[in-house]
Amino acid sequence: MSCLSTSPSCQHPFTNIPAKVGQSFHKASATCFVDAPVDYLQFASSNWATRVRAYAATVEACVLKIARTRVTADERQILLGIVERASQELSVEVPEVIAEVGPVYVRSTAATDVTPMLSFKPHPSMMPVRPEEIWMHDRGDGVRKETLFKLYNRRSEVIFYREGWFSDDLTIVEHWGTCGSRGEARSHTHTDKSNARKTYDRLKKVAYEAGFRAIPLSEHAKLVVEYPVAETKAETDLERRHALEDLLDELTGWLGLGHVDGSSIGSGTMEVLSYVVDFQTAKAAIVEALSETAFLDFNRIYRAAT
Repeated sequence: MSCLSTSPSCQHPFTNIPAKVGQSFHKASATCFVDAPVDYLQFASSNWATRVRAYAATVEACVLKIARTRVTADERQILLGIVERASQELSVEVPEVIAEVGPVYVRSTAATDVTPMLSFKPHPSMMPVRPEEIWMHDRGDGVRKETLFKLYNRRSEVIFYREGWFSDDLTIVEHWGTCGSRGEARSHTHTDKSNARKTYDRLKKVAYEAGFRAIPLSEHAKLVVEYPVAETKAETDLERRHALEDLLDELTGWLGLGHVDGSSIGSGTMEVLSYVVDFQTAKAAIVEALSETAFLDFNRIYRAAT
């Protein structure tokens, strides 16, 4: 082998195209061709270093795929070293403008319960799904199982939210307001699933047209509420931890701030972690809410490193 050609490819998860690493060899030019998929969610990140690392990981997969009859173990390690060094150098050379990965457009087909139509171009009857919203979808079955959207719009120092979810198969709850306030809510009840899905899609489309967008989880702040615990009260503390999780999850959700992501106990403390879109607003709201409950004895509320 005198030449190596790598071909990283990026497939949107909704296409359901199997991810494969393949190789071929062209005798006349002594060139080894290797192709491998790039992790879409990593490559679509707004963080430059994350994108670079995703691409580098794919090139590394290509190098590892080269047949042992084409390269020696030492040559393979040299190639991997070149990729690693290039990745490190490029990660810190952040461009002034990072191109945004756009949405795909889908049309829900809940009435027939089959995989929805997919397009990369806008269409009046289709809803946009941005990369950061893919987590809300069932990647195996397309978008027909989406049951929740959370969208935000920052205006000066205020963040507005609009969200919607299926409370059951026939009812959509619409919730809107400013982050830190309970806002307003309205239920839309239907007699069949098809009309319920249409209402859901319409609410999301209206929010998009008004300038609301999803905030990637990577751009949320990690807010931690810490409590002292006694080792002799493990069972009681566990019950208290679960009750606190439920309280904070409901609070951050209804205030349009975020959600609880888990908790832990150890070394004399108990912590509950929440992902929030505005740390200071969330902290103030939580302090006020906890002051009226049995959970006012916290040590501190702090922002954890991302």
